[in-house]
Parts: sequence; C-alpha cells; structure tokens
Amino acid sequence: MKEYAVQASYITKKFDNVPILHDLSFEIHQNTKLAILGHNGSGKSSLLKLIANIYVPTSGEINTHGKKIGYVPEHFPDNIRFKLREYLLHMGTMEGKEKHTVQKKIDYYIDLFQLEPFKNTLLKHCSKGTKQKAGLIQAILTDCDILLLDEPLTGLDDESKKIFLDMIQNIDRDFALIFTAHEQETVDLLAEEILVLENGKIIRHEAITERTKMKSITVRISKQLDREELKMYGEIISKTENTVELVVTSRESDDCLLYLLENDCSIIEVKEKL
Repeated sequence: MKEYAVQASYITKKFDNVPILHDLSFEIHQNTKLAILGHNGSGKSSLLKLIANIYVPTSGEINTHGKKIGYVPEHFPDNIRFKLREYLLHMGTMEGKEKHTVQKKIDYYIDLFQLEPFKNTLLKHCSKGTKQKAGLIQAILTDCDILLLDEPLTGLDDESKKIFLDMIQNIDRDFALIFTAHEQETVDLLAEEILVLENGKIIRHEAITERTKMKSITVRISKQLDREELKMYGEIISKTENTVELVVTSRESDDCLLYLLENDCSIIEVKEKL
C-alpha cells in the first residue's frame, strides 16, 4: 500500500473574505514528483504555502502526516542578517546534525553552484540568482520528506538550471517533490504527475504518461498576451517580433490553443513535431 505525503479534503483559502482556493481535494503519494501548473493568479503559490503549513486553510483539512518539509519560496527573504555560508551552516545544524558533516555538504554544494566568491557575502547583498541557489541548498540540507519549490529556476542562469535539475534527479532517497513552474522543460524533466489550477480550482490531476509526442504551433500573438505565460505550455521559438513557434506536448496542445484563442491570437499552423 502506497504511503501518502499529502492528503487534502475540501480545503478553501480566503484573504479578506475573498476565496483564493476553492474546495480542493487531492492526494500525493510519498516518492512522487508533482508539478503544480496554472496561469498567474491561479493559486499555485498559495497552495504550496498551505502544504508547507505557512498558511492555514480557511476551511477543510490538509494533512502532511508529520513529515519533515523543506520549502523554497520564489522570492528569498531580504532581511536575513547572515552571510551565505553562515546561513547554510545555521540552517543545516538546527536539527542537531554534526557541524563537520553539514560543513562538508555545504562546501560541496557551494562548489557545485560556483558560489565560492559569495560565501562570505551578506545574503541581503547577493543577487536574486545567488539567493535562489542558497535557498535550494538549504532545502536539500534538511533531508526533508517533502520538498516544496516555488518557481525553482527563477533567477538561475542556464548552467545553474542544469546543475539543479541533475541534483534533484540524483537524490538517492525517498521524498515527495512538489513544485510550481512556468517552463515546460522543467515539468518534462522532473514531474511524474501534474496538478492544474484555474481560478483557484483543480481542473486536472493526473500522471504524465506521454512525454515524447510533440506538436508545433505557429501563432501570431496579440499585444495583450504576455509571452512569459506561454512558457507553461512549452518551448518558445521566436520567428518575428509578433510570430512565434510553440513546441508543446500533445497533451497540452488543446489547452494551449484555447488559451491563445481566448487572448485574441491568430493560429497560423499546427503540426506534429518530428
């Protein structure tokens, strides 16, 4: 029988009496990698904070079964007074781990992410990308049972993205990975399941069973459309200023086409990607 990492029953979250999430029920098994998807404002970050126990549901119940949770927000706190290495050492030894063991791990990750020049820099003076790397390392150091990542690749350069993805894929212990992402590449490389939100409601929760079939959508985009939003569907290949090719999985193509049409875009061509 599979062990559950998270179970939620009819959870609703309101801010100032305005519902952000509506009656969500779902189950996530331990040792599962789940991507939470949806457009900006759909409730992805709020759901992640509910799982992390940062938010408390307005109604309903969410149960993480006493598991240890590691959480990396999209925006690293600005008021941390520690230097980078001091912060990692402080967080890594909070649960009584031996200092020299934690130091060895920290030095490995600092070298891996090329953070040596910044290890004695105050975190509040570090760049967004450096802070993001520190947050990722901190979460890994906790040996958590549930790892929650909110837009984990935000602010990372291409090399650091590859290092991070390789690091996650090579963790040799059981844990549940739950993350939000705009980039379809991240979803394809990491996720085994997807949970899709729309206006604070779950519209789809399913295992990923088809990764290889791709479609090419050539589209003339409207002025009102934010190109960054399209990254949740797949890779963007610019052709001209207003025309792009989207390479998306077959399973996402219908949703992508509907989104484009709803935003007054003109579909030029749809074809199988060879």
